[in-house]
Amino acid sequence: MGIPVVIASAGGMPVTVATSGYGTPMTEASNGFGVPVTIVASGGLPVVGISGDGVGASGRYTTWWDTLATGNRTALITITSTNITVNGGASKLINGSYSNEVDWTPGITNAELKLDFGVGATVICDGFGWRQDAGVSQGTWVFEGSNDDATYTQFGSSFLLLQTTVNQVFHSFTNYNPYRYYKLRQVGGVTSNAPYIIEWEHRISSATTARDACESGDRTATITVTTNATLAAGSISNLIDGGYDTSVADCVVFTNGQTLREIKFDLGSGVTKRITDFIWVQTGAASHGTWVMEGSNNDAAYTQLGASFTLGGVSLDKHNLSNSTAYRYYRLRQTAGTMSDGPYVLEVEFLIADEASVTYTGPGDIVPGATVWGGLRAYTAAYAAPGTNPAIDIVKASDGTAEQTINILSTGALDVATIAALGYAVKIKKVYDQTGNGRHLTRGGTLALMPTLTLNAIGSLPGVTFDRTNDTGLNTISTLGSHPQPWTFSTVAKRTGSTFRSALAVSGGRGLYLEPSQEFLVFGGAIVPISGATDNTFLALQGTGNGAASIASINGASTTINAGDNALGDTFFRWGHNLTEGLDGLMTEIGLWPIAFSAANNTAMSANQRAYWGF
Repeated sequence: MGIPVVIASAGGMPVTVATSGYGTPMTEASNGFGVPVTIVASGGLPVVGISGDGVGASGRYTTWWDTLATGNRTALITITSTNITVNGGASKLINGSYSNEVDWTPGITNAELKLDFGVGATVICDGFGWRQDAGVSQGTWVFEGSNDDATYTQFGSSFLLLQTTVNQVFHSFTNYNPYRYYKLRQVGGVTSNAPYIIEWEHRISSATTARDACESGDRTATITVTTNATLAAGSISNLIDGGYDTSVADCVVFTNGQTLREIKFDLGSGVTKRITDFIWVQTGAASHGTWVMEGSNNDAAYTQLGASFTLGGVSLDKHNLSNSTAYRYYRLRQTAGTMSDGPYVLEVEFLIADEASVTYTGPGDIVPGATVWGGLRAYTAAYAAPGTNPAIDIVKASDGTAEQTINILSTGALDVATIAALGYAVKIKKVYDQTGNGRHLTRGGTLALMPTLTLNAIGSLPGVTFDRTNDTGLNTISTLGSHPQPWTFSTVAKRTGSTFRSALAVSGGRGLYLEPSQEFLVFGGAIVPISGATDNTFLALQGTGNGAASIASINGASTTINAGDNALGDTFFRWGHNLTEGLDGLMTEIGLWPIAFSAANNTAMSANQRAYWGF
């Protein structure tokens, strides 16, 4: 993420470092200079606003998505002009239209445009975009804020309102104080009526809400951007550097005429975010063809997030996505048309859902009432909600020391960040039964028998690695009690070696297996495997033991079989091994239900598993 630093023009005070990783809002010097700031040195959300980062005091976050930022704001903001006549009415500068509606008096040297957000209303504005239909300069200006419409605070230095080489310009300022009034004031040069003035848009915070640091600002330290498109100027990482200049240090120009190109954003190992919107910021009205946005957790299988759209065409090109899943990888993929070298592409910014507001759905929300369920995510939304419920106990893989409990986050995900921060390999000593039935799985204190926790096993998500040679696996601490048919096992698994029969989840030998010939076996006393259990591929597997009405399901496709009529019996529940019939591979979750899953249950459970794990 970008390091929030304010450059003091004069009389600056020392910069402080927040060792906790969270910034502390400071007070602006009365002369507008020498603003003390905080460096956010680690993963915390920065809360001190700077040019480009968009985060204001006390976490008030500026964004182009605020209702007062773009679109028709004439009912919410009063705009007035002083010392200049805006032909067509100043309100057309904030009406959301990109038509050629407004020009103004030429030759003026002291013009002003003022925004009034209303009685009792204050907003933070730290940047704006100014769009004309031609690159004609309008002189030198300053941007100011006030709460009494008498004393104004200037933000930064004066600037050219528009350079003669572009028809769209963006200006960013250091401002983390809320004001009712904002004024654009001319201090030099002259105005021109040669161009139409199309729209005046603002980066604003009207709510006291801290936001995710991956959304905007300089994100080059945390997000990796790659593309197969050829660039005529700039670096592709400039799309996320927080800069709005039209220099090669801050923008991207694509080579004209390219087709079927991609731009990929990698949020990093162990990081997933639910991006719901994005904005493409460029200097002109040229478009780059038709594109789609896609998400993935393994950089192989991508899910399209809504309908296709034209990329570009306007300077602030905003797109809403249909996305309910947090992904590590996001990809803009061109499906038709050609790219243009006309505009400078300045920035791509995201709107990331507050993970606390995301509705998590676990296996127990799909089919409740499991006898035992454990895994590397939450069984239900209710189990996830506190953010402190246990998932696994881990130990250092080298010697079995440093035992600690890893919890389920309120998002439903395992707290992998805590594991990654340890800096050493770990094994799983215990998997907690999240049903509340107390049937936790363990191998006691024998380190060699414990499976390994593998980070980034499925894209950025973790997995449990089992080793048949060493009989690694987990068992319930106590027996299950009598478990007659029907019963259903459910798991997510990938086998990496297929020489032997591999036990996935069993009790008394009954349960789920993968056969050497890449078949799936639901064993209730009869051996009737089905094909389609491809090795080296993650599979969502459900298996119901119910006599002649038994069902084996691979990735939601159900096959009725006769698995036999054996009960499970009062035995231990085993995950990943059955003495000599162990698994070489990975799994992520395991559960047993004392009911028969229907074909609809299998379809829904498989869809839930594949959506979460990203395969």
